[in-house]
Amino acid sequence: MSTNCEKCGQQIEYNGWKNYETWVVALWIDNEPHTYEQRRQMAREAIADATPNPLSPSMDTARWDYEQALRQWIRDEVESQEAGLASDLLGSALDNVDWREIAQNWIDEERENMPQTEEEA
Repeated sequence: MSTNCEKCGQQIEYNGWKNYETWVVALWIDNEPHTYEQRRQMAREAIADATPNPLSPSMDTARWDYEQALRQWIRDEVESQEAGLASDLLGSALDNVDWREIAQNWIDEERENMPQTEEEA
């Protein structure tokens, strides 16, 4: 499903995202009001729950936790579908999603929308 360079065989970006699968997952989540609000709430929770440590800055922790939560959320949706060709193909396509890219974009977006504290201003 990804667009590939015929000469080099490498994946080409799709509408600014790593590939078609990443773009379409982000698009569908953003275009449905209830999933859009759910993904924003999940990002806020990941940011709030992130605790810094010397080996992993808090935003890396937030991104990692959010990435895992997004992946599981969508996987759970797919697994709730009746087993068959369509669900198998969808599961395969989800393996190509760059969950890290989605999580990083949405964490950054949510941080920009959060009120700044006096220390950050």
